[in-house]
Amino acid sequence: MSNKLFGKFVLVIFAFLLLSGGLGVETVLVQNIGVFVGILLVVLIWLQKRKILFPPFILVYSLFLLLFLINSFVISVNTKKSLEVFSLFLSGGLFWIISYNLKKELFPYFDKLIIPLGLIFAGLYFYNNFFGDPSTVRPWSLYLNYSAYRNHNNIGDLWAAVLIVVIYHLLKNPRNVLLWPITLLGGYLLLISQSRAAYVALASGVLFLGSQKGWVEKYKKVLAVFLIIASLLFLIIGAQKTTLLTRQYYVQGLLGFIHNPQGVGVGNFDIISRNPQNHILGLSHFSSVAHNIVLEMVTGLGILGFVFVYWLFKVMTQIWDDKNKKNLVYKTVFIALFANFFFHSSYFIPTMLWMWFGSLGIIVSEA
Repeated sequence: MSNKLFGKFVLVIFAFLLLSGGLGVETVLVQNIGVFVGILLVVLIWLQKRKILFPPFILVYSLFLLLFLINSFVISVNTKKSLEVFSLFLSGGLFWIISYNLKKELFPYFDKLIIPLGLIFAGLYFYNNFFGDPSTVRPWSLYLNYSAYRNHNNIGDLWAAVLIVVIYHLLKNPRNVLLWPITLLGGYLLLISQSRAAYVALASGVLFLGSQKGWVEKYKKVLAVFLIIASLLFLIIGAQKTTLLTRQYYVQGLLGFIHNPQGVGVGNFDIISRNPQNHILGLSHFSSVAHNIVLEMVTGLGILGFVFVYWLFKVMTQIWDDKNKKNLVYKTVFIALFANFFFHSSYFIPTMLWMWFGSLGIIVSEA
């Protein structure tokens, strides 16, 4: 099989996994399938190319996974939960290696895959609203309500990444008439999602895109429009639900780390949130997740969680220092998703995490 054909085969497999990982159904099973498929694809890449290249800082990430696994069995208050999260981040690491080795094959298509993916989940959202049950709750779904409060839908978090790709291609070719209605659809989905994390992700991506490409001055009016839209959406939704009082588990997490420096096992943030020791000034609102990927790892792994923080710092530094403009759309998707992960628990959705790692492999690959 030629490398080009093999790359398209991998792209089809990846597209199927991205779709499955956003439905919110049997999420753990999907994660485990992701691990199995990831290992299988790594083997197939070796058979196809007779070599496997490892991305920069893979040793640091491997150490993180090893410590994660040990913590799950030795420290975690709920080993089963921790192992479920471990499988997700293991699959993410595998897709990082896969995309790193298949940059030449995936580079022309991977960003364009994100747009139809967003359209499919948009279709599922509208179908459920008109023909299903709009009150349905499924936290790790990309088109249903995140919680019973019905004040957050992950469709906006996905579409922040979709819009980044759309904006990138619009700035390259403003005459592409197909992208303008998609932009309007994305704006509407971000509005109804009520996801402030999505607005921050969109704004972060637009700012990074403009600064790296030198488009801030050239297209300052266009970029200003998107920034104004993101800011207005944030303010409109922020007026309906306060930021500090709905993120009081950040304070709980910081206190939880102080009281449990050894960690409680990733996936067990509910232990931190329920503990009265971590409630100050009446901030006792319960959350089962940290809504911040860094805080999730540090409260789960304790001091050892800083290995993940170090890995993330090194990766972000490399992305910022990389001057290759050809990879800009993937850099921007990675930055936007990280901004989303910093303010929401979307890192527990396989589709979102796999897109993050898939983009990372293409960004820094020398394959």
